[in-house]
Amino acid sequence: MSCWIVIPIKAPADCKTRLASALDEAGRRALVASMLQRTFTAASAVGGKVLILGPSRHGLPENVPLLPDAGHGLNAALASAKCAAARAGVDRLIPLSADLPLITADDVAALINVQSDALAAAPDRAGRGTNALSLPLPAAAAFRFHYGEGSLAAHRDEAARHRLPFVEVVRPGLQFDIDEVEDLTADFLVG
Repeated sequence: MSCWIVIPIKAPADCKTRLASALDEAGRRALVASMLQRTFTAASAVGGKVLILGPSRHGLPENVPLLPDAGHGLNAALASAKCAAARAGVDRLIPLSADLPLITADDVAALINVQSDALAAAPDRAGRGTNALSLPLPAAAAFRFHYGEGSLAAHRDEAARHRLPFVEVVRPGLQFDIDEVEDLTADFLVG
């Protein structure tokens, strides 16, 4: 099975601006680079091709493939990546959030090792957002991304629309993301 793990990320200056009250720009850039490195390392450990989707590699090596982002938002960028994966004959596409400070290779493997025809989603801690997806191709070639408020339910509905089995992959390393200032002081991060 061929697999692309795509990690979308904004330009360095645009990352994690909601954390500005707790971290200056240099602190936010360092945090983003650290989380991206951890996510990239976890994804690289399980096989498949790992690609960055966005305008910058944030310090990752130049040999890491960089997919272009036309700047029309996350859903459009991921749709473009999905089309590129389909053209390349990829069997599974895994969009994986870059802001997962606890992610492990086993978490990424859980997204890869789902039933071959299933669409999987990794919910956030609240159970409303989506921190990762795992799409079977070409079965999910027409799947539309719905990142934003209530994305988990929207992605579940989209899977149903395409008659794809839907699986939730619930793992601490995939659930915990850094979006708000309160996330920076979570007990298991500072304890």
